[in-house]
Amino acid sequence: MQISAARARISPSGCGAGVSIMDFPKGRSFSLRMLLPFRVGVALSLLCFFAPALGLRAEEDLEDLYVARCVFYSDGRVVRFDRMPIVARLGKTPPSVDAERFEKAFHEAAKIWEEASGGVVRFRFADDSEEHVDLPVAWITHLPGRGRERHLGRAVLSRLTGSPDSFHVKMEIGVYDRESGRELTDQEALTVCLHELGHAIGLWGHSDREEDIMSPASAAPAPTQRDADTLRAIYEMPVNAPLHEPAMRELRGEIEERPDDPAPRYLLGSVALDAERYDEAVEALQAALKIDRFHMAAGEKLVMAYLEAERYDEAARQLYDGPLFSAELYNNAGIVFAEKEASEDALKAFQQALDLKPTMEAARRNLARVYARIGVDKIKAEETKAAYDAFRQAWELDKRAAYGLQLGSTLGLMKRHLEAARVYKQVLGEFPDNRDARMNLAAAYNNLGVGASEKKQWERALRYFDQASEADPDFEMSVQNRLAALWQWASSLETANPAKAVSLYQEYLSAVPSAWEAHAQIGMIYSRAEAHDKAAKAYEEALRLNPDRETVRRNLAIVYYKRANQLLESGLSEEAAAYFLQSIQTDASLAGPYQGLAAAYVRSDKWTEAANALEEALRRKPDDEWARKWLSAAAIELGNAAVAREDFEAAVREFERAPLETRDARVNGMLGFLYTKLERYDRAVDSLGRALLANPKNESFRNNLEFNRRAVKDILKRDKSFRWRSVWIRLEAYRLASLIGSKMKKGDLEKFDRFLQIELEAEEKDAEEVALTVGAIQDCALFAAEKGRASYPGLARGIAVKALRYDRRHEGLAQFLGE
Repeated sequence: MQISAARARISPSGCGAGVSIMDFPKGRSFSLRMLLPFRVGVALSLLCFFAPALGLRAEEDLEDLYVARCVFYSDGRVVRFDRMPIVARLGKTPPSVDAERFEKAFHEAAKIWEEASGGVVRFRFADDSEEHVDLPVAWITHLPGRGRERHLGRAVLSRLTGSPDSFHVKMEIGVYDRESGRELTDQEALTVCLHELGHAIGLWGHSDREEDIMSPASAAPAPTQRDADTLRAIYEMPVNAPLHEPAMRELRGEIEERPDDPAPRYLLGSVALDAERYDEAVEALQAALKIDRFHMAAGEKLVMAYLEAERYDEAARQLYDGPLFSAELYNNAGIVFAEKEASEDALKAFQQALDLKPTMEAARRNLARVYARIGVDKIKAEETKAAYDAFRQAWELDKRAAYGLQLGSTLGLMKRHLEAARVYKQVLGEFPDNRDARMNLAAAYNNLGVGASEKKQWERALRYFDQASEADPDFEMSVQNRLAALWQWASSLETANPAKAVSLYQEYLSAVPSAWEAHAQIGMIYSRAEAHDKAAKAYEEALRLNPDRETVRRNLAIVYYKRANQLLESGLSEEAAAYFLQSIQTDASLAGPYQGLAAAYVRSDKWTEAANALEEALRRKPDDEWARKWLSAAAIELGNAAVAREDFEAAVREFERAPLETRDARVNGMLGFLYTKLERYDRAVDSLGRALLANPKNESFRNNLEFNRRAVKDILKRDKSFRWRSVWIRLEAYRLASLIGSKMKKGDLEKFDRFLQIELEAEEKDAEEVALTVGAIQDCALFAAEKGRASYPGLARGIAVKALRYDRRHEGLAQFLGE
């Protein structure tokens, strides 16, 4: 039987089947934590071709081992199991073959290697229930190969650099001869199992002697002593021990022997790359590709060598100008480009990986991270639209919370809050417990509410604020904004729709019961609607919450006042008086409630209470004509009542309550009479004088004045003080003026004119008496001048001029003279 040459071949990916992308080596991770890190993986596929056993060679020299050749396919490093026993699991054989024969062959091969290693290597076979398996074995009917190759088995090594004990091994054993299609014999099955098991336990290379079980085309029934010694030598070395230099010497020898074969040059480049001798690796791999430009594994390794050597432009040209490589290589290259912030090359590499292998999640995640990093850079550059495009790509590729948050945040910057909210909801759909997404969703709804508020779309605003609170109950800003919107909406409706405004303020109060302002606004609305009881209740509550608020206190007093007026108009004087009193007790500074209280008392014939209330009203509003008028009326009623009961002291007090401006001749005459009865002649003179100016022909007033003239004259005989002298002067002024008013004789005018020559000499302490006297003289002079104007204008004018010299501030005299 013809035996074909055995071939070893690196799997085209340059990265073992099933190898996951790992973390960057320490110190090489991205600060932004946006890219999926990795370690370079190397996979080995050893295909061995066998023919029927031809017998063993003579005994080998034990010192002549092939250890260096056992690391050709593991990048120049020792790769072996460091825990025993090695757990193996045999897969199911095809139903067309005798499973017992093949399983027996594998068990026998395992036992032979245990004996050959002197117990260094041991095996245990797992059943289907065990999860951890070191060595899975598959029985297959067809092995991949080229042309007429007769591969009968292969062992595949997946090694992850940077993690010494991290590697995976799997075995595939053929059950048929490729050429004839017949089932393998027992010996052929044993030889295949021995050879592939030798690779799996650490002999990752081929012996250079045909008699060894590990030679490329071995048909040996058992390992030679050289095989056993080589295996023991491997197990005496640490796992991942570097044998770069001896391996490279052996490979250079292979190159000399096979100058047209790209394989040894490829292997030399792989070992040099692992040894970080990048220039040598590049040179060897370029040489391999020169021989076979379609050598995919060499092309991939060359890309990795360029990347490790930081020759990024050459790496990019090799990636994109040459043939398509594996998705894993594009992914790994993309990670390196991303690490060096060559974002465009990274995007291109990751996208190429996904084009080749759409299900490659590592490339998808890595592509997303590059887009996310671009988004961050664009945000820093204030290129918001470009940032949005990048984050959107990242989120579409990888539904990672961070990308959704970044996309939503960017939409927020673009004022696209509704879209942002949709994105945050998607994030929460993927990650229900994500606190940031919940808070950002609340913020997005809050922003929508603010926008609606600015447009005065109050119902929409409240709905958005409610959605914000629903998304995140702890998002206080939306609560405050909702309250602000409620308030503004209510304020805008106070006139147009007061009922709705009240309901909105009440809703506000349900959230903030201590908001006295809301009660105050409700009170104002009810007050405008003249619903005074409701208004009072609202103001009372506002004042209870804020007793120091004077505006509220005054408004409450006004409401009581208005309610009292309503009752007064309805004829309910006593009820009205109670409300007027409430108004006064609430705010005693208002004049109106005292007026109303007085009116209620007048209707109830309570003149004393009415007078008291009117006096208080005039203290607060001295120019109130209505209060003056009614206080005068009350004073007359009360004074007359006192006179009727002959209580002259009380009568004087009551009549004196009438404001001076409202006292007519009758009131002044009565006061003059009463003062005379009480011998208060100074007061009697002034009152009777005013009465005579108002009614000069009243003989009763004149007689009483004459009585007081005699009394004052008698007093002056014993008291010549300025006070009584000034009383006498006033008395004469009133007497002369009243004569002019009653008879209008020129002689009386002339007498008054001469009278005005009088001089007032007094000390500073008599200033009040002087002012009283001057006022009386000037009032009498004005009276005389006006009475004599028609008949004796010159004399009348002279009287006015003389009187004005006492005090030029007398408005009546000034007007008379036209000044």
